[in-house]
Amino acid sequence: MNDSQDVLGRVQGWYAAQCNEEWEHEWGVKIATLDNPGWTVTIDLEETDLEGHEYPRQDGNRSPYDW
Repeated sequence: MNDSQDVLGRVQGWYAAQCNEEWEHEWGVKIATLDNPGWTVTIDLEETDLEGHEYPRQDGNRSPYDW
């Protein structure tokens, strides 16, 4: 398993743990493409144990063929 699969698995597990028949209808994880190419990921932390913690923005820049 590569690092990307490990990260995705961790996000999936975290998301599943938040689902309580209410949270997932209001909040969630958003993954979108950029036009340069690339991705943007937004994870809503409202009403979770992680709410209120500060997480700095992280940018990862790769080659045009490794994104």
